[in-house]
Amino acid sequence: MLSNKKYIFFDLDDTLFDFNLSSKFSLELVFKEHILPLDLKEYGFKKFVEFYKKINSDLWTKYRENKVSKEFLEVHRFSDTLEKLEIHEDDGFSSNLNTIYLDILSKQRNTVKNAVGTLEYLYRKYPLGIITNGFDTVQRKKLNSCMLTDYFKHIVTSEKAGALKPSRQIFDYAISLTGLNRSEIVFVGDEFDVDIKGANESGITGIWLNTGNEQTDSHLKYIEIKDLSDLKKFF
Repeated sequence: MLSNKKYIFFDLDDTLFDFNLSSKFSLELVFKEHILPLDLKEYGFKKFVEFYKKINSDLWTKYRENKVSKEFLEVHRFSDTLEKLEIHEDDGFSSNLNTIYLDILSKQRNTVKNAVGTLEYLYRKYPLGIITNGFDTVQRKKLNSCMLTDYFKHIVTSEKAGALKPSRQIFDYAISLTGLNRSEIVFVGDEFDVDIKGANESGITGIWLNTGNEQTDSHLKYIEIKDLSDLKKFF
């Protein structure tokens, strides 16, 4: 089934880079050092993270739909969270929080289980690439911090491509860099609606890293794995 494949693209966050763990650690530092000294009333870190995640997710959805700008997202994911915490600071304070958060996040070295070993195995056999929703500088810093950059021939970010997954445009941009046919490319990602549906719409074979045993009623054709090391069975 995969014998004709000549190129493997990967998503980055929570496919190779452990974003959930790294983000939680980064938010905890931001909270302790910059928010906790403020008047928090009855709110604590747990509530801060709850508010932030919901607001950040909603803003990223709007960003994918071109309803808000990058600059709006970066400021308002913190300013709106602070409003929920009943803290009233200006946008400059929120912008500074965002800068601090991204700086901490981009320096984390947390990789998903078996990421390095699997990349080391595949790198010897195939050219590898990245297709990731995210800002170019931040995503590249993550790869550098985890010492993963050298595994990849092409690193395609949504900012660089001018489109976000699941849009076909970002996949088409990545495909154009390889000089290969769509049928010769696979894409590995952890988010079904963003990664697998996007790959499928672009004519690329999708491999779903489903570590959380999620369920889907989709009739799309794809391969499901539970661990990155499972890729060795196919390549």
